[in-house]
Amino acid sequence: MLTYRKDIDGMRAIAVVAVILFHLGFFPNGYLGVDIFFVISGFLITQIIYKETLNGNFTISNFYMRRIRRILPLVMVVCFVALILAYFVMLPDDMENLAQSVIATNLFSNNILLLITSKNYWNVINEYKPLMHTWSLGVEEQFYVVFPLIFLLLKGKWIKYILPVIIGLTLVSLILFFVQPRIEPKFYLIQYRFFELAIGGIAAIYLRDQKVDARIKPFLLLLILFILFFGSIMTPEIRILLTVLATVGILLPSGSNAFVKLLLENPVSVYLGKISFSLYMWHQIYLAFGRYFVFEHIDPINAVIVGVLIVLTSALSYEFVEQPFRDKKKSSTKLVLVFTGSLFLINSLFAFYIYKINGVVRDVPELGLSGKTTYVGNLNFSYVDRVYKLDKPFSSDNKKKILVIGDSYARDWSNVLLESSLADQIELSFVPTPSQCKDIQTRLASAEHIFLCYAARSGDSVSFKADPRADFHDLVNNYKADSSKI
Repeated sequence: MLTYRKDIDGMRAIAVVAVILFHLGFFPNGYLGVDIFFVISGFLITQIIYKETLNGNFTISNFYMRRIRRILPLVMVVCFVALILAYFVMLPDDMENLAQSVIATNLFSNNILLLITSKNYWNVINEYKPLMHTWSLGVEEQFYVVFPLIFLLLKGKWIKYILPVIIGLTLVSLILFFVQPRIEPKFYLIQYRFFELAIGGIAAIYLRDQKVDARIKPFLLLLILFILFFGSIMTPEIRILLTVLATVGILLPSGSNAFVKLLLENPVSVYLGKISFSLYMWHQIYLAFGRYFVFEHIDPINAVIVGVLIVLTSALSYEFVEQPFRDKKKSSTKLVLVFTGSLFLINSLFAFYIYKINGVVRDVPELGLSGKTTYVGNLNFSYVDRVYKLDKPFSSDNKKKILVIGDSYARDWSNVLLESSLADQIELSFVPTPSQCKDIQTRLASAEHIFLCYAARSGDSVSFKADPRADFHDLVNNYKADSSKI
């Protein structure tokens, strides 16, 4: 058994509070808390499996059983609660999307689903997705599909090669991380995140007998806090790498330091660290459903109320879900497998049924949908496709010519116009990408009204790639569109 360290729970507390504040909208770099979690996970789990490998008693079955006890019961409960709440409040398209997320979360692949669907982590739509945050579970568990195999294969006389192999894979991941120009795959996929967990593992093996000077740790803690508050002055790659390295330094054993002890080992930090997994799993459920049907904006009062509810729910789930299933004396292996397996099956079947019926679980008269009707095909695709079919020149002389340019916001505005009382009086032309529209000048000249619709972008979504608004600025400047129409 590992020696319990209060300071590690304190680090978990910093990580989870940063993530929650980020999702509340108050902490622009708080998402880096997940990077801290990755390092801690790699450090602790590598300590366990490396020690078992040295002792000759490491087995894959024991490893995965520990992971099941640690992760699955709470994940299955959270998915089940999300489905039940969604059944009563969500519209069909959102219900269908949640069903996809439940299945992806069950299979630890929600990171891949989000990359395919919403793509950008900072996309506003993600704030309304109850299981958006399980992307990190996907990354972590995908890591643990590969990582234990290294220890299984390189045992006995080959054990000396474990560290070089891990270092080699870490360097490959780091290189891929720095050469990948696109934020989306870099954020979601395991090959670009592998080094974060693996660096924690390297520290657990190579530096396991090393002690760092306790006087260095306050500076490392202050560096992490500085990055969380002011990290936007750095490039995303640098702030992630510094966060990872500073976290490793704090995890290494050292003598006592009063500042570190005050910040990381006080009762509040330690307790929040203990329930950090529950805090992480429940916070997005509250925030997503809260935004969906309770409050329009999260002001400080709403934030305090939601924060209290998150902590209370997490404390309960820690006591009645996490702890009992982790304790072998309270829950046998059979009980754990039956419980998690049953909920896995219930969640998956319910989610698959919802997906097959396009999320129409009840009557939605506002959209002309009936829960008793079977709808063939994807309702959302057909709804979106009709707008893309309008990417063509104007043809009518008897109707007002409306040109709509932009991203998903432009598609939504186009559908608003098509469903309004003006629908019979207008001809709508849709342009998703002005730079790729060959007859853009003709459409601009013919249009009587021009709408430029795009999502507001800030922070990392801009710093990783060119601001899409530049396309619209160029549109007006280069083609000299009549600004009175816009």
